[in-house]
Amino acid sequence: MYSDGEQPVSLGETLVKAGYAKLVNWGLEMMSVNAFTLREAERNAKQQRVGIWRNYVAPATAGQPEYTSSSVVTALFAAKLTKTLCKSGRCNAY
Repeated sequence: MYSDGEQPVSLGETLVKAGYAKLVNWGLEMMSVNAFTLREAERNAKQQRVGIWRNYVAPATAGQPEYTSSSVVTALFAAKLTKTLCKSGRCNAY
């Protein structure tokens, strides 16, 4: 995206700064550049309460590490395994 001055502008960063986009960890983990810049832009948008962050309230667990994609995949795998074992009648064994 280009502004009137024909200088390159990141559409993603512009949307995050304005509070019209939300970052997800799995997407940031795949980025090789600008992940920190985007995270800071989202943090500032939350503090300024703009866009989708207008009524934002920080979670009570602030300060604890956020979930990573690998922890979510592990939890989903464990849930699927448990469900499969219970369907087969073997859930009492664990």
